[in-house]
Amino acid sequence: MDKKPTIVTSVALSILLFAASAHAEDPLGLAVAPKTGTLGAGGEVTARLASNFNARAGVNAFGLSFAGTQDDIAYNVGLNFLSFSALLDWYLFNNSFRISGGILVNESEFRLTARSATSYEIGGTVYTPAQVGTLSGTVSFDDVAPYVGIGWGNPFTGNRRLGFACDIGVAYTGSPHVALAATGAVASVDLRAEERNFENEIEEYKFYPVFALSLYYRF
Repeated sequence: MDKKPTIVTSVALSILLFAASAHAEDPLGLAVAPKTGTLGAGGEVTARLASNFNARAGVNAFGLSFAGTQDDIAYNVGLNFLSFSALLDWYLFNNSFRISGGILVNESEFRLTARSATSYEIGGTVYTPAQVGTLSGTVSFDDVAPYVGIGWGNPFTGNRRLGFACDIGVAYTGSPHVALAATGAVASVDLRAEERNFENEIEEYKFYPVFALSLYYRF
């Protein structure tokens, strides 16, 4: 089992528990929020550290798959989003505007399987559909993605316990990593050259835009 999400979540929960104990006599020191955005749907817990600092820990997930045919190639694409967040919010001007920073443990990946009805060139050699069989590929990203952004909404200001908040930012996911495999006779061929070609084509996609809306409830 991958321990990275567990480690980051443990650190985030330690921060939140510390904040909760620091405000043990204050019933308004914690908040929970369902949220949705470009990272998927999920939720987070927010703790007040000081008058202008909050800490947040959350999880986001989303899955989507679709199939089709393009240029005699039948394909199936799966998008699997999964991330864990640990963030620190700094509120400026004593209002709800904030600057946020932290990390995302990024377990998101894209999967593709394809089967061609025509010959396919791999590593400079042309293979028949029977030789290629089913070609599959996975695109993944760096495990830890630094995040920076801005946002609005502070659960611990005003008298309302229920309210909206939003985040706008960017996560540095690093250059995508490509892994290819085949089921036909070409499975014995070294596909690393093709992997590098794909990686070179998409290496500029190192940043992922983050936009999220949440509905918080303050205890």
